[in-house]
Amino acid sequence: MPKAGFLNLQLIDIESLQVHNFRAKTQTDFNMRVLQVMNPVSKTHTGIGSLPRITALIWVLLQTTSSMFGQNSELPGIINFPKEDYAGQKQNWQIDQLPNGLMLFANTAGLMTYDGVNWSLYEMPHQQIIRTLLVDQDRIFVGSYGEFGYWAPGEDGDLIYRSLIDLMEHHLTEGEEIWNIFKIGEAIYFHSFGTLFKYDKDRLDRIPPPHSIRFMYPVDSQRYILQVTGHGIMEFSPDTFTSLLSQDALGSLLITSMTPVDQESVLIATERDGLFRFKNLQIRPWTTEADHILKTHQINKLLRLSNGLWAIGTISDGLIIMDPEGSVKFHINKNGGLQNNTVLALFEDVENHLWVGMDDGIALIDLVSPTTFSIDHSGKIGTLYAAIEYDDCLFIGTNQGLFSKSLDKASPENEFRLITGTQGQVWDLRIIDRVLFCGHNNGTYIVRKNQAEQISTITGGWHLIPVFDRDDKLIQGTYTGLITINKDGDTWSFGHSIPGFTEVVKQLIFDDEGWLWSANPYRGLHRLLIDFEKDSLLQMQTFSQINGLPSDYNISFIRFRNELLFLSGQQYYSFNAENNSFAKYPFPGHEQIRFDKIIPISSELFFIINQGQVEMIEGDQTVGKFNLNLVRGSENIVQLQDNKFLACLEDGYAIINPRLKQSDARPVMEATISSFKAWDRSGTLQMNLNCMIHLLEEPVLLSAGINRIEFQFASLDYSSNRRFRYRLDGFDPEWSPWTILNRKEYTNLTPGSYQLDLQYEGRAPIHSMQLIQKPAWHQTITANVLIFALIVSLGMFLLRYSDRRFKAHTRRLEIEKDREINRQRLSLKYELLEREIKHKSQELANSTMNIIQKNKALLKLREQITDVRSNLGKQFPDNQYYPLIRLIQQHMSNQDDWRIFETHFNDVHDNFFKTIKRDYPDLTSGELKLAAYLKMNLSTKEIAPLLSISIRGVENKRYRLRQKMGLMHDENLLDVLLKY
Repeated sequence: MPKAGFLNLQLIDIESLQVHNFRAKTQTDFNMRVLQVMNPVSKTHTGIGSLPRITALIWVLLQTTSSMFGQNSELPGIINFPKEDYAGQKQNWQIDQLPNGLMLFANTAGLMTYDGVNWSLYEMPHQQIIRTLLVDQDRIFVGSYGEFGYWAPGEDGDLIYRSLIDLMEHHLTEGEEIWNIFKIGEAIYFHSFGTLFKYDKDRLDRIPPPHSIRFMYPVDSQRYILQVTGHGIMEFSPDTFTSLLSQDALGSLLITSMTPVDQESVLIATERDGLFRFKNLQIRPWTTEADHILKTHQINKLLRLSNGLWAIGTISDGLIIMDPEGSVKFHINKNGGLQNNTVLALFEDVENHLWVGMDDGIALIDLVSPTTFSIDHSGKIGTLYAAIEYDDCLFIGTNQGLFSKSLDKASPENEFRLITGTQGQVWDLRIIDRVLFCGHNNGTYIVRKNQAEQISTITGGWHLIPVFDRDDKLIQGTYTGLITINKDGDTWSFGHSIPGFTEVVKQLIFDDEGWLWSANPYRGLHRLLIDFEKDSLLQMQTFSQINGLPSDYNISFIRFRNELLFLSGQQYYSFNAENNSFAKYPFPGHEQIRFDKIIPISSELFFIINQGQVEMIEGDQTVGKFNLNLVRGSENIVQLQDNKFLACLEDGYAIINPRLKQSDARPVMEATISSFKAWDRSGTLQMNLNCMIHLLEEPVLLSAGINRIEFQFASLDYSSNRRFRYRLDGFDPEWSPWTILNRKEYTNLTPGSYQLDLQYEGRAPIHSMQLIQKPAWHQTITANVLIFALIVSLGMFLLRYSDRRFKAHTRRLEIEKDREINRQRLSLKYELLEREIKHKSQELANSTMNIIQKNKALLKLREQITDVRSNLGKQFPDNQYYPLIRLIQQHMSNQDDWRIFETHFNDVHDNFFKTIKRDYPDLTSGELKLAAYLKMNLSTKEIAPLLSISIRGVENKRYRLRQKMGLMHDENLLDVLLKY
């Protein structure tokens, strides 16, 4: 690991091509070294104004910037919580934890709590900033400007604030800002710069110090060390100040933090002078690897971790983790993944995770995980697809190119640098015959001494493997098919493209028979037989659903425990060469596991990739589970030296070190119910319990009106996305499936006792909560006895009543029978009447049509006679013409026809004429005829012959009829007539 804060620089003089290599310890050192090169004692160059020197300076800055990735090397996992995630403001001044695991934060907006899922904010009475807090059993003491007190759970488990300033005269507490709270014995002390307040047994006293107190830090449970202005370092034990080091001996040192090292010494952090050890009443500087950072960026917080490491928070350069010898283990700042470089608070929780409160946000540093990360926050390295250790260097292939760094942590080459000429997508890194091959978007390279030599220009060097039973030939899958690479002596060079196969090839593997399997990155699986003497394709088979695969999309394969397995969907398959078919592979010992992918390392060691979680399995045992953001579709984990593993990520890589086991001494956090709510049938919230703070000792009693309850779970394992499972004993027959959902609702519970059991995946402890659903009044024993007696009495009554009912029912049946006979008679009569009416209606229609046809014929005859008269003139004498016309007219207006029509019409439409005449007495006989014809729904053409008038005449008659009936413009004449 490179020493924190050192910059490896390489400057080139463009004119002389002289290379200057050196290391810069600080920014000032960097500037000085650059000026030495840019302004040597020379008559040629007297300043940086010359063009060659400006070019050189630009080159230096670019090289320096590009080498910044890796200055922090591998860092622990960091989970950031920006202000947008929680309920408060940016600044977080102090952090603590309740015994049940709930995290507490002194925030500018107030007291914040976090249970791994939900954030809550509790504001002070006047919304003051909370600067400090202290947990004492179930009370949370807080201090702010002119206000201090404590939060404690109420009956419903929610926090309620009690102020303590009313226990003292207000002028003694006004203007005092509490920056520290500590406990000695049973007393709680509130510390401001100007005074101390002691709270003990509901009594508040003021303890004036000798002078202004900067900070106070515990030596043990009974003693605190503090710096007092003008008095040096003093010790405070119950209500007594004792001088330890005079102001003259302390000098100008401004102490920002103190922490005990052991029983005899204390580590002191200062603003600008670094670290000091205070032992035997003497103070001496402690020289560390981080001195240049600590003296430049000002120490603000100091914390000794349970594993012996030191966590040091600075004002402007983030967090430094040092070992007991003073060597920098991690330097984590904004470039390394923190949201902000100003550290305001440090806290180690019960699971040894380091919480960092910053000027902007909160971070969780996972120092106990066997996984560390090297994240490219600049985006210059890109997404990793391949990695390998070779020639004492670590090579990584990304979508930006091939990078390498020395494995020697003391080497100036211990930061990633791009290998010249390899810019672009790297797909594959492989050592064959002690030679490093690089499959690249632009072709294939051989890498020697951090220099790349291109041996193939066929684009897309996706996968390179040795040819079956050959030491002098390799085969590679590319964007355009297969190529061979041949060895001649010690030299590898491009051979040939395999003709007849132009598929895109992402993956290659030989089976035990010498067949070459090829997988397309999108769709396609092929089995090839190749003559490698002639580099020609002999045979090819293509496989799809007809061969037993669920799909021919996104197929990949692995060699696992000497078997060739094919992944399709989330299931692996084995191939049966006898019938050219695939069958599901059972994975003995892991039959129930669904896989996104398996990455085998050896026959007994492999990784399972499933839904973003990486599980490491050795034999049949799970070694560890890790939440890693692998590259989807190109998941890759490679083994490194010292039994470490490198996982390629979308923004860097992770190093997995299985040897770093988590300490068994740490308490195991159990899954916890964070809240419980209950609603009645109207949807009104009747119960809202915060079970995270208010630990319920008695079962929760649910009234009979409750019909819906909801549990919310807390994820107190803050560094892992552990899944839950639950079971409501008395309701659920078995445990639920593992899930990340943190809420569960139940409705309509029957009366009785229930117990909700909750468990983390991979953790044995089970958290339980008791419930009792009270019965409704009708579900009690007394109510059941009364109901039984009522039923018996009602039964006896019903027996008597049913006897009377039977007799009455018999009589009703007889009456119903008579009624049915009468109904059938009436129905038969009604049917006969309907038939008669139907018959008469038919007669009316027939007679009407006969009249219409007769009148149409007479009209036609009249027209023909008239036409003959017109043609013959005087040859057709009047004494013959007019008698014929009168005869025709008489038959057209024959009253006998009307009487026949009227008779049939009255049979069908009884009282039509009488009723309409009553309502409209002014209607003439002709208008009554028109009304009758309209009621029969006859058209104007059909009515005209009946009335012996033209169609226009019918329209006129209709108009006069509407007027006499007094119809409005929007009233339909036919609709009115149909009512009669």
